Amino acid sequence: MNNTNYIFLRLEERNGEYEYTHRCTLKIPDSQTETVEKFVKNYAKGFYGSKVEQEDDGYFFNNGEVFVRIREWEFISEGHFNILNRYL
Repeated sequence: MNNTNYIFLRLEERNGEYEYTHRCTLKIPDSQTETVEKFVKNYAKGFYGSKVEQEDDGYFFNNGEVFVRIREWEFISEGHFNILNRYL
């Protein structure tokens, strides 16, 4: 268990021939790794807010045209959250 309720999340998106990395900071309900895993999965699953199809390591949107998966996440301090949140 960590002692912070903030994370830095990176998602990968494939959209046809294009690939993107999305970065965001999130405040989470508690600092248990199990909670964070569930939280980021739900975040990725709702990334485009449309009908989603789950595959082994990610989610397809728009009838399979867009694929989003969790690249990685890490705990960050409240100070880092406040700084990053200003720029992301």
